[in-house]
Amino acid sequence: GQIRNRRPFPVKIFAITLLQDAKPDNKFGAIFGDVHSVGWFSTMQTAEQELQRNSEWYWQHMYQYAVIEEYDEGTFKPVTNRKIFVYLPDSKIYQPIGEPACMQRITNFAFG
Repeated sequence: GQIRNRRPFPVKIFAITLLQDAKPDNKFGAIFGDVHSVGWFSTMQTAEQELQRNSEWYWQHMYQYAVIEEYDEGTFKPVTNRKIFVYLPDSKIYQPIGEPACMQRITNFAFG
């Protein structure tokens, strides 16, 4: 018989990537310093919860920004949605922010 490997619904991946900084740069568009993808999740809500659960650890390891990107399952898929966060040291959380101008033309932090 023929084996079918089809899912009844599309699979989404929500990847968390941490950025040391997000500075505009005339030559490269932006400089992010150290960039590190730390995990992927099946829902945006779960990814956001995980980001907050580990926020102090991420901050202590110099990551000022975080990006959660939504991808469809597959090879070389573009980002379909994303949220950007900045760490607030007084609150000890990553707060959602609007997209910085230096990031508007850059996507796929997690999977290049």
